[in-house]
Amino acid sequence: MKTAFIYTAAVVALGACSQTPGVAAQTPVHWSVAPVRGAISNGTVSTVRVDGTIQAGWHIYAISQPPGGPYATRISVPDGQSFVAAGSPEAVLPPHVAFDSAFKMNVQLHEKAASFDVPVRFTGKSAAGDSIHVNVRYQVCNASLCLPPQTAKLVAPVVPAAK
Repeated sequence: MKTAFIYTAAVVALGACSQTPGVAAQTPVHWSVAPVRGAISNGTVSTVRVDGTIQAGWHIYAISQPPGGPYATRISVPDGQSFVAAGSPEAVLPPHVAFDSAFKMNVQLHEKAASFDVPVRFTGKSAAGDSIHVNVRYQVCNASLCLPPQTAKLVAPVVPAAK
């Protein structure tokens, strides 16, 4: 019984020490995705709009970064659905370029908001109530701290054109 108590106390203490206070609960970026509207048939290319709202004082790195720079945002269309990627995502809001002393170089970042257009192609394997899944892998930082990279898994409903 005493051994179980010591083991439990050690696990709780280790868990408490492994997280910086207040960091684990922080979610400085909130992602959303717009419904895809229009006629969808085999081979149709559509655009998924992905938007991120970033809390003041935080930033994410852009999808384009020079070599040797920070962790760039990556947007992907996962396998196993009725849509596949049909090109590279494009930033709708241009990134801000700033010198980052940690990397000793200019980096591209988004503050306050980020917006991307993600081209997707319908494969013709349709199901009722289709949706498009998009993953955004990103790292959010402020002036003194970067949170570990994380993945936002987003789902955009498909709204077919009215007949």
